[in-house]
Amino acid sequence: MPGTGTNHHSKVRKERLIFGELESPKTPQIPAPPAGTSPAQSGERIVTVRATIDGDGHVTYVDPLSGPIVLIPNVMTAVREWRYKPSSLDGQPVQTEADLTIKFRAAR
Repeated sequence: MPGTGTNHHSKVRKERLIFGELESPKTPQIPAPPAGTSPAQSGERIVTVRATIDGDGHVTYVDPLSGPIVLIPNVMTAVREWRYKPSSLDGQPVQTEADLTIKFRAAR
């Protein structure tokens, strides 16, 4: 109840969350630029996706968030093949989500 003070006898639950590191990334294939376009004209392009990573480190779902439509399918395909070390909460495997940003830079 508001205004009743703090209960000094309640226990604070401390949980330890460990996020799994990326173990095996796969580089997305970049589609060829349209005819007559030099790679330098493409500039930096950014794709952002949200990946759901199962407790065993496998990517189970990828949702596009932003970026050039021509790049999104290749990024989603590559990210589905990524593998992470398992994430855990208090030593138990847990499913996690990660927003991933992939930057494509034009060759110089």
